[in-house]
Amino acid sequence: MNLLRRAPRRTPITIPLGRGELITIVALVLLALTAVIAVAVAISYSHMFDWALANREPRWRAHLSPISVDGAMLAASLVMYADARMRNRKDWLAYLTMLAGIGWSVLANMNYDVVSTAAAKAIAAWPPLSLAVSVELVLRFIRRLRERSEVQAQKVEKTPQPRAEKVAPAPRPIPGPEPVASEPVSLDGLTEEMRKAGWAPSDYSALGDAMRGYLSKVDANASGADLWKTVGPFFGKFGKDTGMGRTIARQFKEDQAATAAGE
Repeated sequence: MNLLRRAPRRTPITIPLGRGELITIVALVLLALTAVIAVAVAISYSHMFDWALANREPRWRAHLSPISVDGAMLAASLVMYADARMRNRKDWLAYLTMLAGIGWSVLANMNYDVVSTAAAKAIAAWPPLSLAVSVELVLRFIRRLRERSEVQAQKVEKTPQPRAEKVAPAPRPIPGPEPVASEPVSLDGLTEEMRKAGWAPSDYSALGDAMRGYLSKVDANASGADLWKTVGPFFGKFGKDTGMGRTIARQFKEDQAATAAGE
């Protein structure tokens, strides 16, 4: 029974091609293909030329006859390729033109030495038919391109555009209570000591300068609280000291110490 069992298939060993070998093979294939195409075109052209010349076509028309065949085949192949790439519907006229061109080329190559009235009439009828078919083929292709562009434009129009996000308006700032303007203190608040020292609040534009002037002219040992309580009201500052008086008093003492040390 074991003899009837099939032997397991062996996995073929594959040897990958190197980069140099692959480039060489591709180059040789392209070279061989180019040579085959050149030989086929030259022989086919020569046979169709001989066939037309043998059937009483002038030499210049005999030279143009093969071009009408190859031109129609080239136009058909390009249209078929473009339709395949763009996924358009297949055009039967392109396939018919390609088959007609191949059939005519094979017929001309097989009968290059045949001379007859039917051959002469067929050779004379081919160019206008080839022109009409090629023009119609190109026009049909252009119409398909136009239809495709119109369909794409309609799709774009039907595609819902993203709505612009509504930006919530910035909340309006809530107006706070307006600062109450302090009534300027009259100079009647000046003490006799201030008058004798020649200190007046009208001589200063800022509260800090007025405090320094008070320390230098009136009382060099005044504390920050005393400065705020005595000088502040002349500049509309009432209430608890925010620390400005203490800062001015400290800086004044530091400046005095530095001046004394320099002397």
